[in-house]
Amino acid sequence: MRLKYPIVLLGILFLRINFGSAQIIDTVQVGQENSSYYVSPNPTLIFNWMVEDGLIMAGQGTASIQVNWGDYSGLKQIRVFANPIGSCFSDTSLVYVLVEEKDDIFLPNSFTPNGDGLNDIFKPILNLATIKSYQFLVLNRWGEIIFESNNPSLGWNGQDKNGTVLSGVYLCLVNVSKLNNKEVYIKKLITVLN
Repeated sequence: MRLKYPIVLLGILFLRINFGSAQIIDTVQVGQENSSYYVSPNPTLIFNWMVEDGLIMAGQGTASIQVNWGDYSGLKQIRVFANPIGSCFSDTSLVYVLVEEKDDIFLPNSFTPNGDGLNDIFKPILNLATIKSYQFLVLNRWGEIIFESNNPSLGWNGQDKNGTVLSGVYLCLVNVSKLNNKEVYIKKLITVLN
């Protein structure tokens, strides 16, 4: 059976991936605002959008919408119904958006331990209220641990065990267990500038 009206395809300017049989067209963070989604415009169609756990801020009835995402993470549905003007028949498309928790851990990429009182200590910036346990390591290019801490308030001063400031690039490893039992592991190269 051939449809009288073509199936409406949802799109976005982001990478599209498949998750099982679900087509994920976007990945956003909890609470993200002004995410835009669109279908091919057609002046003979009226579009009705349904967004799971998101609030449509603009565009209902048109070919594009703006969504503010809510407070819940997970795989969320976006449905669009395309109705020809003056008809009760509609065509439906369904896609998914992956809503992830906000990343509350930030790791700078460099610091300057030159004793001027500005940016002399390197440590991850994190939300302590969400942390259950923490480990922070700095390794040199030979894989030797030159700094280690389990205390989020302690940072690395850029020095080796002899007190020498070590200019160069180092590997930083951060392992965090959060109160919600989520494990976060970050591996990043950092630069020490003198």
